Amino acid sequence: MHVTGGNGDQVACSSMFPGVKFMVGCAHFVANGYAMPIGGHDMVLGVGFFGELGPILWDFGEHCIDKETPPALNSLTAASDNLLGSLLVKFSNLFREPAGLPPHRSISHHIRLLPGTNAVAVRPYRYAHIQKDELK
Repeated sequence: MHVTGGNGDQVACSSMFPGVKFMVGCAHFVANGYAMPIGGHDMVLGVGFFGELGPILWDFGEHCIDKETPPALNSLTAASDNLLGSLLVKFSNLFREPAGLPPHRSISHHIRLLPGTNAVAVRPYRYAHIQKDELK
C-alpha cells in the first residue's frame, strides 16, 4: 500500500498491524496501524481514521478537534485538601525558594569544536522537524 503525504510524495507501507490501541488525551481508540518510514512523528492519523469518528468539529486556529459525545452522568470525588498539605510538608525541602546561586561545580560542560572551526549557524526554518521540537 502507498500513502500520499501532504506534499504529494508517496510513501510505501511495509506492514500492517491490526487493532492498535492508542490514546489521544484521555480518549481511547483502536485502529489499524501501518509501518512507514517517516521522521519526526510517532504516529500520523489519516482520513480513514477521522472518517470512522463521524461528525467532528475541526478548529485549525486552535489546533484542536472536538467530537460531540452523548451526554453522560459522571461523578467525581475530590481528594481531601489534607493530602496536598501533607505532601507539601513531607517534601518541603524540594519547594524551598533558592537562597542564592547554585553551588560551583568541579565539571564545566563545554561543546567542543574541532580546532579552527566556527560555531554552526543554521536558520530556524532549516532544521528538521524533530530538531525543531527538541529546540522548543
